[in-house]
Amino acid sequence: KKLWLVPGMAFGTGKHATTQLMVEFIENTVRSTDSVIDIGSGSGILAIAAILWGAGSARGVDVETLAVESATANKRLNEERHGVSYDCEFWVGDFSALRDHKIDATHTVFLANILPNIFEANAKDLQYALNYCRAWALSGIPKAQQKSFTAFLRQIWPGAFEVRTKEDWLIYYFSGS
Repeated sequence: KKLWLVPGMAFGTGKHATTQLMVEFIENTVRSTDSVIDIGSGSGILAIAAILWGAGSARGVDVETLAVESATANKRLNEERHGVSYDCEFWVGDFSALRDHKIDATHTVFLANILPNIFEANAKDLQYALNYCRAWALSGIPKAQQKSFTAFLRQIWPGAFEVRTKEDWLIYYFSGS
């Protein structure tokens, strides 16, 4: 699938191992009935990739106004290049925005490609997101932090999850039913 990006000031060009791990997860997990929520959306690459791989809708949230502007521009660029309109929106916010968004637990896929300290600082809202979705993926975790992040995740997620590695980075994920 061809995805066009002008990252500008936002993270997410597709070349980083964490982004590649997330796109692989999207390819193998997202369904046409899914709504994808991407926290820390940066350039919008994951939300747009989810749409290109068939998600019904995607929402991206980032704390940076410039990232939201970049993601919105990238969405428009892909709509123009593909000649279609996407149900994909981006807005400024943080993990607390999850509580304002109606989450359908049977059709929601949650994504976040950010650093471990941000996951840990937002543990309550992250726990809410993980418990109210069909599938999830967390990336941006350096391999050197695997032990501590695994311990953290076990505190907020009661179920099983899988871990994959690429270069020195990890993705934790739950594919659901």
